[in-house]
Amino acid sequence: IFFVYTKAEALEDYGVKAILNGITDYVIMMENESSWYVHVGGKGEIIDVAAEDALRAAYDADETYVGGVGAYMDAAVLYFPELTAATEAAARENEEFLYDEADLLTDSEETALVEKLTEISHATNAQIVIATIASMDGGDIDSFVDYYVLQEMFMNNSSYH
Repeated sequence: IFFVYTKAEALEDYGVKAILNGITDYVIMMENESSWYVHVGGKGEIIDVAAEDALRAAYDADETYVGGVGAYMDAAVLYFPELTAATEAAARENEEFLYDEADLLTDSEETALVEKLTEISHATNAQIVIATIASMDGGDIDSFVDYYVLQEMFMNNSSYH
């Protein structure tokens, strides 16, 4: 289950295949400042236009962006009953919460921060990740986030949902 907010003008051109990296059963809601759509793989017979509208309504029901994304994900998981506690536990074993590529933190600071991020993430059922970098190589933050999230997290670590 994915949600992507992008500055790209044409959502269809955003590159869903790069995000999915071979996953066949999925639902992904994509949005930019002017439009949104839901793209489904393997669940097309279950997630029809009415279900897409229900997922969007769940997202819109919350006043905050974070709450809306959470509500959308909670609604979308109902279409994936095969997501059992066992698969969720297996995914949690591979969770990563800290990428200190700039090497700003000591080992003890990293350990304490990861413990806190794990606690908060599990309590809120949302994965909270902190990343430090030495440089964006002159790029803007939006481009960097698109690259970092899609390339580093989704493409290199299949535990991100």
